[in-house]
Amino acid sequence: MGPSVCCPLDHTVDRGPWTSTCDWLKAYVKSELSGFLNDPEKYRESRKRYNLDNGNPPYAYHVAWLKTLLATMDELEYLHSIPSAVERPALFHEDLSGGNVLYSYPDPTILAGIIDFEGACVVPLWSAMDDPTSFMDGGGEQ
Repeated sequence: MGPSVCCPLDHTVDRGPWTSTCDWLKAYVKSELSGFLNDPEKYRESRKRYNLDNGNPPYAYHVAWLKTLLATMDELEYLHSIPSAVERPALFHEDLSGGNVLYSYPDPTILAGIIDFEGACVVPLWSAMDDPTSFMDGGGEQ
């Protein structure tokens, strides 16, 4: 997978390229952990603002959970058995709404462009889906 083109809060975070879902997830978990360790209050507030608040668990619990996940990720057999068809890189646009899609004026059935890419990044295909479980068996349409 190619490098992420997102603008992370912490520019020291691994931005790829990654060779597997496991590597991508490790970078994601490290990014989450880095945010909590560097400025926990600012990080919590940004998660709330973007509706990523998961009940605001105690700081120590969240940090311990992320560290445990990171330490055990290589042992999670499932991460190493994901079919390559759903691991291939995909461009993910986190704000793909009607206001960011441009259509041709003379023929509105023609897509003319997509704007507002500051949050776009390259991710495994399965993670760009609303329901990635439908892809996890390697089936489905390509």
